[in-house]
Amino acid sequence: MNTAQLKLSGNMQKDAKAFNQAMIDAAKVSIPRGYRKNYKPYWTPALEKLHKDLGLLKDKLIQEPSDANTIAYNRAQAIFKREKLRQCRENWQKTTDSLNMDKEAITPYVKHTLHADNFAIWSTAEHATTAKVRVQATVDKVFKWSQDWGLTINLNKTVTTKFSLKTKERDVTLTMNGQPLPTEDTQTFLGITLDKRLTWKPHIQKINQKAIRRSQIMKKLSGTKWGANSKILRQVYQGYIRPVMEYAPPAWSTAATSNLTSLSKTQNQNLRIVLGAIKSTPIKELHKQAEIDTLENRREQNSHPL
Repeated sequence: MNTAQLKLSGNMQKDAKAFNQAMIDAAKVSIPRGYRKNYKPYWTPALEKLHKDLGLLKDKLIQEPSDANTIAYNRAQAIFKREKLRQCRENWQKTTDSLNMDKEAITPYVKHTLHADNFAIWSTAEHATTAKVRVQATVDKVFKWSQDWGLTINLNKTVTTKFSLKTKERDVTLTMNGQPLPTEDTQTFLGITLDKRLTWKPHIQKINQKAIRRSQIMKKLSGTKWGANSKILRQVYQGYIRPVMEYAPPAWSTAATSNLTSLSKTQNQNLRIVLGAIKSTPIKELHKQAEIDTLENRREQNSHPL
């Protein structure tokens, strides 16, 4: 059991200060914290001692104002600031390298990308076991890095996927802190659904269903005798529905034409609503009258900006 000791001297001011310090010490020992004690990477035991001595000199100066105490306090303050600045400079590069996981946490032949709290690592190899060994080594280093910085990795949101066209399955299960990470055939990263064969069919189905759900507002806004006109409906489609079907097209531009057909059908249905056209209206005429290019042409332009 951890206890904080309280020593009384008979002096009311000193006893009050001792009591406050005892309460602070007891709180540090007993109250759970949400952060690490050493949350400042540059804070060393020597710096801690200088800071403590500075506090004692400050208290002494307040209790016994004098030129000697003022000089001692100013000298200690200058030494503390100089040492703190030196420690910051020496640890700056080391700290930033560790935060970015440059060269230390990432194993050779393994690539990574980080966006906000979304982190992905991958390796390409002829044999799945080779890629597994490389990625596992990086996973172990990343976990150690997270422990050093007091971060918690959510294992429930950490999954692995093997991308391969081979039909023969091999075990590529990875572990983190001794716990196996789940293996899934598809996973979503930054809004893109990746399937193990990179056909992009699950991703296209997902965005198409989302676009269809948003299309319901077009039907509610349109009408033969009431509702929004074609100009407003066109703006709604271009600003609210079409962006869903055009999110990050360079990533899935290699999808088969048969998988992309569903997106074109969804656009055609929305153009009929915009123009109030019947189902038998030719597709080319729909795009011409609505002054909206086909999704195929727009994907080609966005995928090849040069």
